[in-house]
Amino acid sequence: MEFSERFILDFNSVVVLKCSITSKYSAVFNSGITVTIGKVDDILEMMLLVPPIFKGAVYSIILL
Repeated sequence: MEFSERFILDFNSVVVLKCSITSKYSAVFNSGITVTIGKVDDILEMMLLVPPIFKGAVYSIILL
């Protein structure tokens, strides 16, 4: 297994990636929104990336 190898699952509207060297998973949606979840020490880490096209509409996404 290569250091930079990733495991990829491709669904209809989302691609799920798992990095082989960390405990992180990413879901990349067709809209460009990306959610990354991982384990850092004993804490759950989450990162949300939203494209600029959603600027001004982010408030309604957070409330969901």
